[in-house]
Amino acid sequence: MGELPPSERTRVEYLRRSVEASSHYVAEFLVDPMSSTSTSSAAPVRALERGIMDSDSRVVHGVTVLGPATDETGLAVRHRLQALGSLASGVAHDFSNLLTAVYGYSHLALEQLPDGHGARASIEVIQEAIDDATSVTRSLLSFAGSDGSDQVCIDLTVLASDTLRLLRRLLPSPIQLIEDFPDGPLPICGNPVQLQHMIVNLALNARDAMSGRGELRIATHRDGLECAVLEVSDTGCGMDTETMSRLLAPRQTLAPGAGHGLPVVLEIAAEHEAVVTMESEPGRGATVRVRIALTSEDDFAKAGSVSSPPTGARLLLAEDDEYVRKIMLTALEGASFRVTAARAGDEAVEFFEAAPFDFDLVILDLDLPGLSGWGCLELIRALRPEIPVAIVTGGPTVAPEDVAPTGPLAFLQKPFRLPDLINTLTRILQERT
Repeated sequence: MGELPPSERTRVEYLRRSVEASSHYVAEFLVDPMSSTSTSSAAPVRALERGIMDSDSRVVHGVTVLGPATDETGLAVRHRLQALGSLASGVAHDFSNLLTAVYGYSHLALEQLPDGHGARASIEVIQEAIDDATSVTRSLLSFAGSDGSDQVCIDLTVLASDTLRLLRRLLPSPIQLIEDFPDGPLPICGNPVQLQHMIVNLALNARDAMSGRGELRIATHRDGLECAVLEVSDTGCGMDTETMSRLLAPRQTLAPGAGHGLPVVLEIAAEHEAVVTMESEPGRGATVRVRIALTSEDDFAKAGSVSSPPTGARLLLAEDDEYVRKIMLTALEGASFRVTAARAGDEAVEFFEAAPFDFDLVILDLDLPGLSGWGCLELIRALRPEIPVAIVTGGPTVAPEDVAPTGPLAFLQKPFRLPDLINTLTRILQERT
């Protein structure tokens, strides 16, 4: 029937992939009848897709054409997508606050229990579940139009290993997951949310090619001194050279189940300046390799180090969520910070205006009642442009265009680990000096 316009292909494909863990879904989008193999000049049409998952998580769907996509129809669809994105962002924000509190108190519980205590194993499982839930909130942010995370120094092997836990829940049991990871780290600079999304898409493509049964192998290794390689292999139906060329082309026309996640993979790879290659033969499965530049071991070690905060540093904390504010207070005071806490943006600015030089550091949640975190930042920096500020948020972290970071500025995405909080604050205090 045609293909999605390039501007909408990635978002619709992400929607389809994101809901495959459910039993059913409904998606509405615009379809462009113009494709690489079509000479039709027909106008775009509005389509409704309904899907049902069988016991092996395969999609059984049909597409119903509802009629021509007029300007009003397209505008209505965009408005609905924007509303859905706003809803997803709001859910991610609230859920991230809850996960921050649960993780924080479980961390404190582990610190207070002696080694060998029977409850430690149970609490560690809770933290593993929080890590999985965190990937869900980041996926919601990605659908909302923001991945909620910048590129940071990460270990590609650790990222792939963590993603395997999520895949064990997404893939049907007849698929055997095989991991092949090196002993040492593979430090890269990347967006962990996007890279995990890429691995999931490659795995779902492999699942489709194997019809829900076979072996899926995920491996990482070095390629010389400058590249790390992510490798995803399957024992599926494979493909010929012509099909592979079409899959890796910028504008594809694909049959159902034939590599629909690759546009997402190629887009993420391009943002990381990575190279995607594929090997396959009919009846012999397929292997996709993603090569991405290694970062220096020194940068990776520095990113993972935890410094000791300066004793007695004075801190203004603005956080409206009671659970998060209490756990942050406990952690910060335990790390020898002297904390003044505010529940709203207006209150935080009042505290700061009353004594602007009584604080060494400011922590601002973005979604504050009354005056927002960005509004607080503008007023605080007007009084003291050089003061370090840490922004914490469970939603997008894109700054308004008129916000100029004149002093040290750091972002911390919820849910966060308490050691990461302390390390972030210590780092921006050191940047000031």
